Amino acid sequence: MKKILILLTFLTVLAVISYGQTATDHLKAGDEAYARFDDQKALEHYQEALKLEPQNYEALWKTSRAYVDIADVIPATDKDVKQRQMKLYSDATAYASKAVAANANDPWGHFQVSASLGKKLLLLGNKEQIDGSKQVRAQIDKAIQLDPNNDLAYHALGRWHRRIAEIGGAQ
Repeated sequence: MKKILILLTFLTVLAVISYGQTATDHLKAGDEAYARFDDQKALEHYQEALKLEPQNYEALWKTSRAYVDIADVIPATDKDVKQRQMKLYSDATAYASKAVAANANDPWGHFQVSASLGKKLLLLGNKEQIDGSKQVRAQIDKAIQLDPNNDLAYHALGRWHRRIAEIGGAQ
């Protein structure tokens, strides 16, 4: 009987501790999972943070990043890989756009819009890529304007130029 009471007390304490997690706690746990390359677990924590604070800028852009990372590692041999990636990149773009709406003066929301939309466009034809390229470029430029030391934004700019060159002027 005593063991059962101790077990019940322990489970109650665990439930209270996990129930009392704040958005900041979930962001921290998501960042720890992200550092371990556990993108799915990171996404779960970022989504929990958004349940508590739906307009949390950091949770929004990090949710976008997690969706992109998950889509990027879907094996090419999986069934319906392009459709699954398209859905994940679309979700990522939606979260990144919400992040920009929540805080237009931070580079990471803009960077995530460019990254997620750029990845999505790569799954489409050349015409769609050209049509969407202006929006991707504008988001990259805004990220660089807000943080001239953002190496990832410069990398994205280089990839943008390369892809435009690959499509060619005739297109």
